[in-house]
Amino acid sequence: MKIISSNNVRQFFKISLKSRFIIIGFINVLLTNALLVISINLLPLWLSTFISQFFNLMFGYFLCSYFVFKVNKISINHFNKYILLALITWNINFIFIQSMTNLFSLNKRTAALIAIPFLALFSFMFQKKYVFINKVN
Repeated sequence: MKIISSNNVRQFFKISLKSRFIIIGFINVLLTNALLVISINLLPLWLSTFISQFFNLMFGYFLCSYFVFKVNKISINHFNKYILLALITWNINFIFIQSMTNLFSLNKRTAALIAIPFLALFSFMFQKKYVFINKVN
């Protein structure tokens, strides 16, 4: 039984760009965190977080380029821009969480949850306008 058929992919591409981005992002977050939870019991914490973030970066690039922005060919230019976006987003996330905990006395988990929609919107716009600028459908 095929889970992903060409017909399923065609149907998925009929969904709006924003919806595809949200679905793919959700899948990537679930898989990344599952990998982290599993590896955290087997490996040192630093290695577990590195592996999960590396997976997030590679798998996220593949999913976003192919399933969201319909890029047919892997490009080092797109990949470099995607890495830059990841670094910027991780730093914004850190600054946002620190600021929210210091300014409003929120705990870090709450601040991180509040950051998600803002980071997702930032990431979507950055990918659409800069990373995959020539391939937005």
